[in-house]
Amino acid sequence: MFDIGFWELSLIAIVSLVLIGPQRLPDTLRSVFAGWRRAKQMATEVTNKLESELGLEELNQGIKQVQQPLVSPKVRPRKSAASISQSDSSTNAKLKEQA
Repeated sequence: MFDIGFWELSLIAIVSLVLIGPQRLPDTLRSVFAGWRRAKQMATEVTNKLESELGLEELNQGIKQVQQPLVSPKVRPRKSAASISQSDSSTNAKLKEQA
């Protein structure tokens, strides 16, 4: 998620240790991570609530049904270029034999 390397992380640790101090650093980190956890939980709850209210699951299923190909079983697939050239050469050979 974040592209933080070793040196950036150690710089953040040193600056926070100097600014906050070694006595208050553990409590500060606990409160920061607790806030982060609460924010993630709230975002998940909001996402779930919106999906259930809007019926996105049903909408996605409807879209998938519409996107399915509407091909009847009577339709034959097209011939590939290789099979066409092979049939043309065999037809030409038969015509030459007959002539």
